[in-house]
Amino acid sequence: MNDLAGALARESKAAEAEQVYRKVVELKRRALGEEHPSTPSSMNGLGVLYRSQGKYPEAETWLRAALDGRRRAMGATHHDMASGMLAGRTNPAILPPAVAGTLPTKLLSPATLPHLE
Repeated sequence: MNDLAGALARESKAAEAEQVYRKVVELKRRALGEEHPSTPSSMNGLGVLYRSQGKYPEAETWLRAALDGRRRAMGATHHDMASGMLAGRTNPAILPPAVAGTLPTKLLSPATLPHLE
């Protein structure tokens, strides 16, 4: 269903995509719980959808919830945390030192992160 929501979003069917993402999040919360890594992944999808629509307060709510869920599921120093934060355009200066230390230096350079300048 996550893939369906993503496909709907790419087809500019945001209202339908939102409904599917919300249903997926609800189902995953009930079936897998908040701590399962798949649940924050769907929350992230909803946040990205809202961000693409310019609905920044909603996007921030869902993206922060996804980040918190990933942190609980994987731990703050898991390498997926760092790559996920960077993919979400998080400023690497705010990464925990244990996470930042796991990334290749070239990933943290301004040349590879022009959106953070």
